[in-house]
Amino acid sequence: MKQFKEVNKTALKTLKGQITKDITLMVKSWYFIIILGAAILIILDLLYTNSINKKSQIITLVSYNLGLKSNIISTIYNSNTENYLNPILLIIPAIIISDDIENKNFTILKLLNFNTVEYVIGKFVSSMILIFAIVLCFSLIGEFYIFYNGYIITSGVIIDPFLVSLALMSILVMPVTFVLFLSSILPNKGFSIISVFLIYPISFEISSRISSVYGTSGLSILNMFLFSISGFSANLPLYLMHSELYTSSNYLKPGNSIFIIELASIVLFTLTCISIFLRKNSVSIRNIIKSRFHSFIGRIFNEN
Repeated sequence: MKQFKEVNKTALKTLKGQITKDITLMVKSWYFIIILGAAILIILDLLYTNSINKKSQIITLVSYNLGLKSNIISTIYNSNTENYLNPILLIIPAIIISDDIENKNFTILKLLNFNTVEYVIGKFVSSMILIFAIVLCFSLIGEFYIFYNGYIITSGVIIDPFLVSLALMSILVMPVTFVLFLSSILPNKGFSIISVFLIYPISFEISSRISSVYGTSGLSILNMFLFSISGFSANLPLYLMHSELYTSSNYLKPGNSIFIIELASIVLFTLTCISIFLRKNSVSIRNIIKSRFHSFIGRIFNEN
């Protein structure tokens, strides 16, 4: 029992160190400044477009019955913002994991014989923390916009943006794990970033083609998976805040999307661990395969 506690303590210390390192390096890099700046500019531009009554999909919901949280979500996160913001947010996990692979950090970790599961958990947690910080900025901007448009200040002015941000993170869990897996099998961050920007249009196009055949009711698991990957489950945060609120026009029903996000995230996390394990032990695996192959060829020639 004592040895088990010591192992857990060491694992937590290693995990904490890795998360601290990833977040510190990312925040200090120019990548994060560009990502944060671009995301905020997009939000401000979309809100400005809405405020001057131009054609926009943003719903300026100022409803005292639904509460501040629902107003914030409906204002800052919808199908229009997802087209622009999701790819930008997903650059963070792409850079966090591919940066190690591209430079010598991964080589150094291989020499230290790092724990694969801890490594992937660290990358996931680091990505979610940084994305949460940006999403919180969205919530605060949305809150200010709502109050500016006449919504009466309530007691939730401080805590509601945090609750909204947590709800929004729920639909980003699976895209983040998907990007971590994708980046773990790609050679460098350039390919990872390009792949991130291709996720939304490709998944949307494939899903639309499936919908044209099967319709929007009774969609296959594949179609719901694709819509979750692209972040097109904007009804889920509202469902988490108010179970009676979700638009039936969305392709994903809340109950189905929650199940798919949880299940697919676990599968993608496992695949990422396998990918990192194979990268970590690539030399020894290659040597084993080569040895077995030579042994097999030698046995064939000896029999002949």
